[in-house]
Amino acid sequence: MNFLFILFLSATLFTTSLAGRNFESPYAITIVAVNYVLMNLAFSSIWVYVMKNKMIPEEILHQLSTKRENIIIFAGILLQLASIPLAYVSTYISFILFIVVLILHIIRLWRH
Repeated sequence: MNFLFILFLSATLFTTSLAGRNFESPYAITIVAVNYVLMNLAFSSIWVYVMKNKMIPEEILHQLSTKRENIIIFAGILLQLASIPLAYVSTYISFILFIVVLILHIIRLWRH
């Protein structure tokens, strides 16, 4: 699972560069959005594995994994999934969704 996460993480540089150079191309935006979704799913699978195998003590886990945080993480993945078809409507909508997801995670970490 770690290797899958690192695979998608390392591809982020190239897909982001592709989307930056071709910011009006829905195909380029779709590639970066798919990469973001796969990276988040790989990281989420690592987190689920850690929780299922009780690798983190319960008292720390309750601080890290709250219902509000899980909802924000799930909403971020859904917004990234929504950005894939919306790239064919307007690439700027997808970029706005990327920024919204980033802001959600910053707020989530700020309140932690």
